[in-house]
Amino acid sequence: MNQMQVSYPAPEARFPNRLFVYGTLKGGFGLNPILGDERKFIGHGRLIGYWMFHLGRYPSIVKANDDMWAIHGEVYDITDENLKRVDQAEGHPSFYQRTKVEVPHFGECQTYVQSPEVLFEGKAFIPSGRWTHPEQASFRWHKDVKAGETFIQHSTSVFNPAIPIVDWRANRRPTLLPPPKEPVIEKKVELIVGPGSEEVG
Repeated sequence: MNQMQVSYPAPEARFPNRLFVYGTLKGGFGLNPILGDERKFIGHGRLIGYWMFHLGRYPSIVKANDDMWAIHGEVYDITDENLKRVDQAEGHPSFYQRTKVEVPHFGECQTYVQSPEVLFEGKAFIPSGRWTHPEQASFRWHKDVKAGETFIQHSTSVFNPAIPIVDWRANRRPTLLPPPKEPVIEKKVELIVGPGSEEVG
């Protein structure tokens, strides 16, 4: 089956804009109501080939250098009027840029992305591509692409120093634990003293 095959019906005439949302526009988050009371929830989807970054109270996504990464989000069909409201809230086109993308099983959608040049130094990378809460970042964005390093490892979370961080670039070989030691059983020996055990002088 073609990965981009549309499994859901195309948008209806009254909801002509199919929108893929991944951050605070998702259900249960603060900006979801601006999609409109008449918005039509289509389903949960994954946008392939993008990275997610932490901008503080909300995330951003940029095009990745391969298809090994994915963004988890929701798909809605909304009206033209509500799309204008979302554009205003997202700062399109100066902050985010609304662009067309292909979401597997949903066909052509629109979503809000940024270019790497817009990201400020030190923004945190979210490897899972899933926006859930503010304290989930692990690596900071680094502009020195020529050196071959686009992320700088930090030993603890950017937002919560109590959370240890594992380098996602490291080899994921399993750690082999040593075999358990045999339990040592101590035997108690009692010395019985009786007749004939006295020393002979």
